[in-house]
Amino acid sequence: MLLAGVSGHVLNGFIDRLNPDDRYLASISPSNQGTYVRTRFDARHHAPFAPGGNGIKLMVIGDSFAKDLVNAIYEGPLANRVQVSTHQIAAGCGNLFLTRSIEDQVTNSYPVLCRQDGRYNQATVQELIRQSDQVWVASDWQAWDAALLPESLANLERTFGDKFVIFGTKNFGAINIKKMLATPAPKRHQLQNQISETSRMINRQLAQTVDATHFVNVSDLICGTPVGTSGECRVFTADGRLLSYDGGHLTVDGARELGAKLIDVPAIRNALSF
Repeated sequence: MLLAGVSGHVLNGFIDRLNPDDRYLASISPSNQGTYVRTRFDARHHAPFAPGGNGIKLMVIGDSFAKDLVNAIYEGPLANRVQVSTHQIAAGCGNLFLTRSIEDQVTNSYPVLCRQDGRYNQATVQELIRQSDQVWVASDWQAWDAALLPESLANLERTFGDKFVIFGTKNFGAINIKKMLATPAPKRHQLQNQISETSRMINRQLAQTVDATHFVNVSDLICGTPVGTSGECRVFTADGRLLSYDGGHLTVDGARELGAKLIDVPAIRNALSF
């Protein structure tokens, strides 16, 4: 029994017995995927822009959804066209640049972390923003900070110039690997999940309050159709690879899918002169 247990662990649960589609799904590790999401973003934390270097100077600010954007950049055609620097503002802190306190809105367990991130108040962050050609602001927006975003964007543009692009939230519904493995591959690859109404509502709110030249609806980009009309989003790429491993964050295949679409977004294409 001990030998069988050790063998199963070493052979990843005898995963080689499965067909390629099932083997791919069964091999997905949330821990490994989480590492993939954060590695590039964290490595570019407050990275200086090379003076006279090639590529547009791009600052990406936000939480783990901003980390998905950095992966989309490096997995897509933008990779060789931009220099990237990053700044983290944790989800729940409010990705906002305001002249008044929002401490009463921040989750009780977050104030210390939020002060550590510093939002936009650090001198290093402000200097990088000034040097940037464009700044991408992304977050798992909640209703309260989405409501304050127009005020924040106005403050940012007044202080640093018209260089900001706001990225909406995204959601792929519940991702249940075990349930997927029990579904034949052809049906599995056609799966569409219902997107949470909260996510859809917040994206509608952002689209109504942020000028179209400054807003990117990430859900619409990935799902392929305006989510507001169907409330559903595909879960797999055309060749049967998962877009998200946890319902919110992108796999490498999801990042490639988004990266290929970002270059055609008017708010990005026009500002980056492609």
